[in-house]
Amino acid sequence: MAYLIRSIFRPSEIIALIHYKYFRSTHILQIDPENKSKKRCYEFLKQTSRSFAAVIQEVHEDLRDGICIFYLILRGMDTIEDDMTIPIEKKEPLLRNFHDVIFKKGWTYKESGPDEKDRQLLLEFDVVIEEFLCLKKEFRDIIADTAKKMGLVGIGLTGLFATSGLEDPEFGKNIELANSMGLFLQKTNIIRDYLVDDQEGRKFWPKEIWSKYFNDLSELKKPENATGAVNCLSDIILNALQHAPDCLTYMNRLKEQTVFNFCAIPQVMAIATLSICFRNHDVFKKVVKLRRGESVKLILRCKNIYEVADIFRYYNRVIISKNDPRDPNYLKISMACGQIEQWCTANLPDLNNYQSSTSKLPSNTKASFTDLTSQENDMLLFVGFILLAFTAYLLYFCNWEHLHDNALDILNLFDI
Repeated sequence: MAYLIRSIFRPSEIIALIHYKYFRSTHILQIDPENKSKKRCYEFLKQTSRSFAAVIQEVHEDLRDGICIFYLILRGMDTIEDDMTIPIEKKEPLLRNFHDVIFKKGWTYKESGPDEKDRQLLLEFDVVIEEFLCLKKEFRDIIADTAKKMGLVGIGLTGLFATSGLEDPEFGKNIELANSMGLFLQKTNIIRDYLVDDQEGRKFWPKEIWSKYFNDLSELKKPENATGAVNCLSDIILNALQHAPDCLTYMNRLKEQTVFNFCAIPQVMAIATLSICFRNHDVFKKVVKLRRGESVKLILRCKNIYEVADIFRYYNRVIISKNDPRDPNYLKISMACGQIEQWCTANLPDLNNYQSSTSKLPSNTKASFTDLTSQENDMLLFVGFILLAFTAYLLYFCNWEHLHDNALDILNLFDI
């Protein structure tokens, strides 16, 4: 319910949530009931990342299982790497040899800390290995090679795309572009998760950046260091933004629709996340996240490169509007943002004339993402009236005890 409240003054987000929950056609995953290991793998996928599980579920069937297992193997490695209760002398050799571990039938890991979120995945990692060994050899080789290189996600996924036959075999040779795709997501997650990582004793922000501002990474969260911390934040966001043109080029070369959707959704989430983190001191006080309504709007729009470029351009301009001339990174950020604008102009010269293809959505979600739709204000009064009427209905026909008993149902109304 909290995320509905956050979107209450943005009717198009409320509409997007309703559309996504009740009117969006989704693929229903069919798994043989006898295949218990595969069923368990998809259960783990949903537990570790509900949003990612939904995206994978709609990927072409020739790729779906390979990506699922690839993700769970990398998640297993991340869980070991992030677990600060595992001594480094045990952790390092295990991770360096994980590409061999995944070929060992029956292997599990029981030494994760009791509070580790994905501990159960490692306790039952034998089911992941069982399904990994059922993949075709080409997929196994790519996943093992990625594990050996300690998780170059973009390159690994690109290899799977090309090997599956859904993308051109030559596409798999775009190593630099593929790596930029993965780095853009990884750097965004590291930026967003500063506070959580700091609280758990992890340090992922590059020292070559934060050491220009402070002697220790933990100093960024001190209130008296706010100015320097925000400048440091803009510096690391600049580092991530430089991958954006490569990401757009990569997506512009994709041919298969489900592969495009799979790649585009996390990319637009990343640029949107960078825009809300940019020069936002809240990053050092809490986890800064997109509104769920906003996220759903982005998901519904990721259908082609025009939609994606329009989204990138919108959030790029949000960053430009927040850029501060007093920031020592001001000029470099302006240049990085200019490169994104330049990419859109050079590769999609008719972008300004493009009309959104989301014809199945209500009319106020069709306008360019760069403009606030005129219907937004009109719909605001309408949605406000509906919400008031609904509240009056609850108060009149329901007693408070009944309302409390059904609180979980209301909270799960948009459980996506």
